Amino acid sequence: MSQWQNISERQRLSVMLSFMKGSAGKWAQRYISELPTLTMAKFDKEFTSMWVQEDQEGKAIRDLEALRQGSSSVPEYAAAFKQKAAHTSFSDYDQCQKFRAGLQDHIKVQLAHVPYSGKDTLKKLVEHVIQIGRNFEELDADKKKTTWWTPRQGPKTPEYKAGPSKDSDAMDVDSGRQRGAPKPQGKTGSFKCYRCGEEGHMARNCKGAPKAQVKATTVPQKDSMPSWFKEWAKKEGKDF
Repeated sequence: MSQWQNISERQRLSVMLSFMKGSAGKWAQRYISELPTLTMAKFDKEFTSMWVQEDQEGKAIRDLEALRQGSSSVPEYAAAFKQKAAHTSFSDYDQCQKFRAGLQDHIKVQLAHVPYSGKDTLKKLVEHVIQIGRNFEELDADKKKTTWWTPRQGPKTPEYKAGPSKDSDAMDVDSGRQRGAPKPQGKTGSFKCYRCGEEGHMARNCKGAPKAQVKATTVPQKDSMPSWFKEWAKKEGKDF
């Protein structure tokens, strides 16, 4: 470092130009012939203008081409676009085209309904796109408010369906069957009264005397008696 400080400005320029190769070497050829009058300030200014600024613009152009809105909001995308576009020499028309290309598809669809006069500059275009983005955000917020809770539906009450109507005679027969009435006897379909034993009417309409009924009595069998009862009977001297 101390050796670099001890050499003259012309020698420093000569060393720097000798290290430049390729396209930079071709660019440096004209400065080699100007070495006697070339100053470090002039060379530094022209070198920065040619290579440093050009490299910054090239990077900004590449970043701008790859920039997409993705999941970010419209204001965030617009801010990133303007930051990168400031380092390029694109015209306002070119910036509009590249800004539109990076937008989400559903925003592009809504933007197509805007007249050209309302989006012919980058400023107008950004304003319309921001408004479209806000509209979509409001719609999403409304959907979240209305769909966060769904009322629970209880069990449905079964509907009552009336069956076919029956005449009075049929209802009388059915009710008799349900109460254990005797089935019709013979081919005529008449009933036999289980109260008096006569045919032609049912017991509920019977006016005759009831037939004698014999009550059956049963004697418990010895084998059916429980063991504790058998032992008790044996002690008491009872035999069955």
